[in-house]
Amino acid sequence: MKNRKIYWVYTVCIFVILILPFAGMSVAPTTETTENKELAELPALYAEGEWNPQFLSELGLYFEDHFAFRPMMVTANARLWSGIFQTSPAERVIDGENEWLYYHGTLDDYQGTNLLSERSLFNIAHNLSMMQGMTEAMNARFYYTIAPNKNTLYGENMPYYYPGGGEGNLEGLLPYLEEEGVHYIDLVSVFEQEEEVLYLKRDSHWNNKGALLAYNTLLDAMGREHDDYSKVLCVKREDYIGDLNAMLFPLGAKPEENYYYLKEERYRYLNEADNVEEDLIEAGNPYGQGSILVYRDSFGNTLFPLIANEFERTCFTKLEPYSLSDVSRYRPEYVLVERVERRIASVIEQPPIMQGPMARVVPEQSADTDTTIETKKSGSYLVIQGKIDPKYLETRSRVFVSVHPSGQPGETAYEAFGWLTDPDNQEKNCDGGYQLYLMEQNVPADTDYDIEIIIVGDEGACTVAKKTNIRGE
Repeated sequence: MKNRKIYWVYTVCIFVILILPFAGMSVAPTTETTENKELAELPALYAEGEWNPQFLSELGLYFEDHFAFRPMMVTANARLWSGIFQTSPAERVIDGENEWLYYHGTLDDYQGTNLLSERSLFNIAHNLSMMQGMTEAMNARFYYTIAPNKNTLYGENMPYYYPGGGEGNLEGLLPYLEEEGVHYIDLVSVFEQEEEVLYLKRDSHWNNKGALLAYNTLLDAMGREHDDYSKVLCVKREDYIGDLNAMLFPLGAKPEENYYYLKEERYRYLNEADNVEEDLIEAGNPYGQGSILVYRDSFGNTLFPLIANEFERTCFTKLEPYSLSDVSRYRPEYVLVERVERRIASVIEQPPIMQGPMARVVPEQSADTDTTIETKKSGSYLVIQGKIDPKYLETRSRVFVSVHPSGQPGETAYEAFGWLTDPDNQEKNCDGGYQLYLMEQNVPADTDYDIEIIIVGDEGACTVAKKTNIRGE
């Protein structure tokens, strides 16, 4: 009898533990996250006249994000795994030595695995080169910089079961940047020369001292006189909870030290933004000089106050793809593209919204290939995109698109951006994509037109695809 009571008490306790996360959603659902992602929305079983075949799987994702008391349970689970097994239960967080945390997305670069192809590396550099050309045509100076992954600089605390490998994508990209004449500002070498650790232990970013080093390096490379903060008082506080720390421990994360420079912020927000996390920030500073446009990621959060305190007009944007209309809108003196090392492929995953440069290209031959052509409207642009038959593609091949009235020869063409069509699968020849944004006024209206795809490589210019008799609107 006693054993039976124990059995029933045990069964009831287990049932309560299992049902509590679901039942508790009616009174205490999880509505916020520290995991740097958007929470799944409640799916609809029937919408727009159709049954949703993915309803159950989507409902499961919704429950995973919203079950009751999730932060407490996630934290308890992380404490258990971290304390006993010295590993991280969070798939995006690596639990390193000496309380260091690393972002899992940096692992390929660190180990030299699953790297971009030579064609993709060329496309990154060439896309940036075309951005630079347009920027300079509008009398702005263009610069590109890469914020190093934390384990690129401080890999000594990575777990032993993640051994470092050879060169990553950054090392492969540098020769192409030089070849394409991109104005690259090297932050990696500058950080490597510093003996002091300038990244946060439990965050994926540099600390405020690291941000200051990056700021000084960038403005020095731009040839600008600026306050280097050497005479500004700096204080240290143990109050910072980093992104990886919050992902792993949503509740009760232990703060770490960061540095703070006690200088008055003289800039003010000019748009609806009110913090450095906003996608688009416009700021004005009556005591500053000049103007700058920065295409940035989260590393720009700590750069923004420093730069906005220096320039009269500052614009920081996270919006992708990059729209080069921003350059004509803001008319900056400087344009900076800042990307973290693990995301250097973003400029080919989402090519810039910009009409490629016009050139006179005369094909010397044509071939029947498996090259594809797709068209779609996007605002005031006609987007022309597709994949080049890999048999006709060299590492440094350039892709041109000619659009002309049907039956007439094309006298000019527009250069297309390189496009990574399937970033998650390098085995599918996804580095052969191209994409062109063509302004509507350059598309024949009220008449039929042809699209011709031309490859320019070592063997000259060759037409590899043609689409005819498309009706202009």
